[in-house]
Amino acid sequence: MEILGHGSTGGFLTHCGWNSVLESISNGVPMIAWPLYAEQRMNAVLLTEGINVALRPTVNQKGVVEREEIAKVIIKVFDEGRSRVDHS
Repeated sequence: MEILGHGSTGGFLTHCGWNSVLESISNGVPMIAWPLYAEQRMNAVLLTEGINVALRPTVNQKGVVEREEIAKVIIKVFDEGRSRVDHS
């Protein structure tokens, strides 16, 4: 909570576990969704398509997220992120 609540935190790369998701949302921190397994994939869909507080990198045909995609998503989170989850 201390890190996600800090004003200099501009985004959070998360595995989409529910605790970290709730902490990010409550602090207005935009997320990059990188689910690993189980319910985390459903959480990632909810965050990106449902409540629109996260971005999810696109995976290539080999199942790899390439560095250009990672850079694109990070830049987008820092450019647009706070406005996406601003609760004011």
